[in-house]
Amino acid sequence: MIKPFDRHDFELTVQRSVEAFEMKRKLDDYVVNLESKVEQRTEELQLRNAQLQTAHAQLEQLSSTDTLTGLHNRRYLLSALEKDLAIVQRAHQSPLPEGQTASDQDLLFFLIDCDHFKHVNDQYGHDVGDAVLRAISQVLRQVFRPSDHVVRWGGEEFLVVVRFVARSEAALLAERTRAALAVMELLLADGSRLKRTSSIGFAAHPFVANHPEAGDWQQVLKLADCALYCAKQSGRNTWVGLSAGALADGKEPVQHQREIPAQLARGLLRVEAPQPPDHLRWV
Repeated sequence: MIKPFDRHDFELTVQRSVEAFEMKRKLDDYVVNLESKVEQRTEELQLRNAQLQTAHAQLEQLSSTDTLTGLHNRRYLLSALEKDLAIVQRAHQSPLPEGQTASDQDLLFFLIDCDHFKHVNDQYGHDVGDAVLRAISQVLRQVFRPSDHVVRWGGEEFLVVVRFVARSEAALLAERTRAALAVMELLLADGSRLKRTSSIGFAAHPFVANHPEAGDWQQVLKLADCALYCAKQSGRNTWVGLSAGALADGKEPVQHQREIPAQLARGLLRVEAPQPPDHLRWV
């Protein structure tokens, strides 16, 4: 203020300055408080979002996991197979890097069934039956790679899809699995030990390597199921594999179990098994 000044004007100016200062202080406090609340709210929203993502991931895992064994279930496989099938299709239709062949990119389907499982439930109860299924799942985890799809397919039946290997390895894997399950023992409450064998059927996708477009994975799975049925009918504790014969072109898919002997005779199918072909029972 410039002298001389009016006392009233001076007091009014001071009063307005004090009011302006107080107003700025309150505004600053309000801004700081607001920023703190916004920051706190943002952290709460981020935490809530993380919790929702975790819950969603857990729900997704639960929906794709068998609750008894902890293995994947059918829902998971149907989702996971889509990408694998596309990779295999490209491998069999496109040039590969030097040193690789299309046969190194096959999918091997193994159906594994516990022998005489109903007898376990009938004699020992369902709790022991559940323990047997959990024990089998542990053996399968040890035999196969973490990258393979190990699935509880239903009841006492398991499906394993071995990813991106040569079909020539299928018989070796089948025998390794059979042997591992045959020595599996379950210690019961009374101190006794329960053993169970398993039967295995397998087939490879694409079924006809020279015609990768012929047939789909469901047909391969059906052939693996036919092979499993044969293993069951042929004494159990064994494995049977079906592959394309020298004359196969994929145009005559197997529609029924009883068709297999005729297709074997015509060279459309080829069978692998530890026992001689004439000892196998298809129907």
